[in-house]
Amino acid sequence: MNKKEKKIPEMDMNTNPVWGVLSNKHFPKKKNTGKKKRKKKHSEASIDEDLKKMFVEIEEKQALKKAMNEKQKAKKKWRIQLTPFHLVVIGLVVIILSVSGIILFKYDRYETATKSMEAQITTGETLLYQKGSAVSRFDVVLVEHEGKEELLRVIGMPGDTIQMKDDILTVNHSNYEESYLKNNFINFKYEKKNAKKVYTSNFDTEHIVGLDKGTKNIPERKYFLLGDNRQKVADSRQLGLYDENEIKGMIKMSIFPLKTARPIH
Repeated sequence: MNKKEKKIPEMDMNTNPVWGVLSNKHFPKKKNTGKKKRKKKHSEASIDEDLKKMFVEIEEKQALKKAMNEKQKAKKKWRIQLTPFHLVVIGLVVIILSVSGIILFKYDRYETATKSMEAQITTGETLLYQKGSAVSRFDVVLVEHEGKEELLRVIGMPGDTIQMKDDILTVNHSNYEESYLKNNFINFKYEKKNAKKVYTSNFDTEHIVGLDKGTKNIPERKYFLLGDNRQKVADSRQLGLYDENEIKGMIKMSIFPLKTARPIH
C-alpha cells in the first residue's frame, strides 16, 4: 500500500502569519505622545550637597553615640561609688547629724571653768545640760549661786536626813558608797601625809550652815550639794543649802573634746 505524500505548506514570509508574529508586526505598539523623556542630570553641586548631608548625618550619629557612651560611663562610675559600704557610711552620717541636731536643740552647752568636779569632769570640757529636768540623788547639776556658776553633785534632797562621818555617807539612816569618788579617794590617800586623814570633812543635817540647830531634815525646795573634788571646792559644807531656783539644769554628757565624749553620771 503506497503512502500518500504529505504536502509541505508554503513558507512565504510575505503571506504566512507566523512570520508576521515573529517579525513583531502583530504586537501592539505604544502610542507615541510626541514627548520625549527627560533624563535627570545630576550636577556636581548637587552631588556635593548630598555628600555633605551624608557626612553631617554620620557626624550627628557619632556624636549621639559618644554622648550615650559617656552617660553610661557616668552612671557606671556613680554605681561603683555607691557600694554597700558607702551606703552604710552615708546612713550613719545622716543618723549622727540628725541626733546631733536633736541634742543641740534639746540641751544647752556649758564650758567647764572650775575644778569642783575633778577628776570626773576637767576644766575646758564642753558639757550638755537640760533645763527644767527633775534632779535625783547623785546627779551632777549646774548651779548659779550669787552670780557664780558651779558644777556640784546632789547629795541631800528635800526631806532627807544626811550625815558624813569618817568618809561614810549616810542618807536617811542608810549607808551609800560613793563610787564616783574612787579615783579621787585613792589619789588622796596615796600621799603619806593624808593616810590618816578623811577625804570628806564630817557633817550632818543639824549642823548645816544656815539651818536652825536641831533641824533634822532638809527643808522643802532645798538641796545639799557637794563637789567631787572635796579638798578644793566650796559647797554646801561652807555655803549651806542651795535653793531649787539656783539649779540651772542637770548635766547629761560631755561632747568636747571628742575623744573624751561620754555620758556624765
